Amino acid sequence: MLLKQCRSGDKERFRLLVGPYLQRAYTTSLVILGRQQLAEEVVRNALIETYTRIRNEERIDNFKGWFHHVLARCILGISQQQAEWKRCEHVAPSTISADGILPIDTLPQGESKQQFLYSVMSLDTELRIIIMLFYYQELSAQEIASLLNIKEEIIKSRLYMARLKLSNIIYCSCPASKTCS
Repeated sequence: MLLKQCRSGDKERFRLLVGPYLQRAYTTSLVILGRQQLAEEVVRNALIETYTRIRNEERIDNFKGWFHHVLARCILGISQQQAEWKRCEHVAPSTISADGILPIDTLPQGESKQQFLYSVMSLDTELRIIIMLFYYQELSAQEIASLLNIKEEIIKSRLYMARLKLSNIIYCSCPASKTCS
């Protein structure tokens, strides 16, 4: 119903349609790209592309999944434009929302959640993208493979490597662990 109203040019209905996905879109973009300005640009680009494609009467069966694919393509477009990636130590903790819930059963809450997101940001870009698309945007390995134009086996392998690196980062940052080098 909202899609039909958006197609007729009702911008208020468009706001209602995309509103529930904006915080997660911003947080995903911020964690992957590491810079507030780039995350904001990605969300703007995704909204423009979404509105344009809706107005052009593109067939959309599952808006949430479709929107996350649009967002992921926008993130990849911006990330490919960036010649040099920098680590994100300068991101203030308040810029990452604690409202979004990651579908990871053992995800810590509060301050530990911030540390987890910083750990994700310390990964290489290719691993960071896959972790965020898989866990935060809830795309399957097959969907990520299609989106990135990479074999599904490579996605699964990178996902495995990312999990290992995250485990090591989290374990080594724990004050109780004294065996990390």
